[in-house]
Amino acid sequence: MKHSGRHTLIAAGSALALAMLSGPVSSDPDEKLAIEDRLQQYQARFNEADAAALAQLFDENVAYFGV
Repeated sequence: MKHSGRHTLIAAGSALALAMLSGPVSSDPDEKLAIEDRLQQYQARFNEADAAALAQLFDENVAYFGV
């Protein structure tokens, strides 16, 4: 994985976590578990340096905002 790619992945993971914390509050425990599960998947795949598996967590039509 290239150095610039790591920064992108770190930023994407940080944005995902921030969105989870700053987004609308959901009282649905299933939604909360689904978000926590996705964050754990992201962390595990990132720590394994498995870019292909990590990319599977994202949609092709994703729009990134900010840096």
